[in-house]
Amino acid sequence: MKKINQYILLLFVVLLTSCYNEFSFDVEPVDDKIVINGLINNLDTLAVTVTKSFSPGGDVVIDELENAQVSIYENGTLIGEMEYRKSETDVVGRFVSDIVPTPGNSYRINVNDSLGESQALTSTPVANGISRFSATLTDWGSDGWNKPRRYRFSVTLNDQEDANYYFLRVYMKIYHKSTGIDEINDIALMNGEVLSSSIPEQTKYVYGGILFTDEGFNGQQHVINGTATLQDTSLVVGSLTGVEVDPEDVIVDTEKLYLQLESLSRETYLFYKTHAKVIRIAKYSTNYNYQALTPVYSNVENGYGIFGGLYKNILIYNLEN
Repeated sequence: MKKINQYILLLFVVLLTSCYNEFSFDVEPVDDKIVINGLINNLDTLAVTVTKSFSPGGDVVIDELENAQVSIYENGTLIGEMEYRKSETDVVGRFVSDIVPTPGNSYRINVNDSLGESQALTSTPVANGISRFSATLTDWGSDGWNKPRRYRFSVTLNDQEDANYYFLRVYMKIYHKSTGIDEINDIALMNGEVLSSSIPEQTKYVYGGILFTDEGFNGQQHVINGTATLQDTSLVVGSLTGVEVDPEDVIVDTEKLYLQLESLSRETYLFYKTHAKVIRIAKYSTNYNYQALTPVYSNVENGYGIFGGLYKNILIYNLEN
């Protein structure tokens, strides 16, 4: 989210045979614009990044607008000014508020800076109830040291009226037990890749999860059946955290399986959907000579970026029971 801009430019190297040609890309510069990026939810306080855009084809430089005036409105009423904060570990600072969004309410962000004035509107969806969630271990599998665990899961979604948009993911938690200390610290999530499900018109997205709408079961109860694979190994910690640890100090909690269902605002869904397309192009188009500019959805007026809402519903299934 921190480097999202007007477009994601994908350039691929020309494959050489007996000769080569030089390519020059004629991309017209664009005026500097305000870039707002933030997904708000029902569990966390409001936070967004505010930066300056950069032209396609140019250097990717994150230029923060830390002196901008950022205002937040709830249901059309001004509720406060957001404050810029940046810690030593932050790559990009954020404008924050102490307010946690209320499900069902609309939120508008307004940014004033020397570049101009930009704004964006979204809402925090209400919860779509889940009346049942279960899972079983079906296969240990065998893939070298990876030893993937495959689970069959089932979740009953009580869909509400009107159009609804969803993102579903499955994961376990990984813990690190420091030498000589009994305290166990949560250090990472082991994301499971959802290999199959009964959801119509699904799209694979980040964390091994899937995007979908309720077009096929609008306003009705729908049972989602699927399978998910997780890598049951302490060696996965290095790729998740970038920190080398002794495998004996790593604990994968295989007793609990987490299912996270996000109800998305339309703005968030359209951003996820276009971002998923960019990921697919980058993954499968490495042999192309040149890939055209791929637009990513933006709902910021007089600027770029995404300001969207979502409702997080996290369920835990005790596999031992």
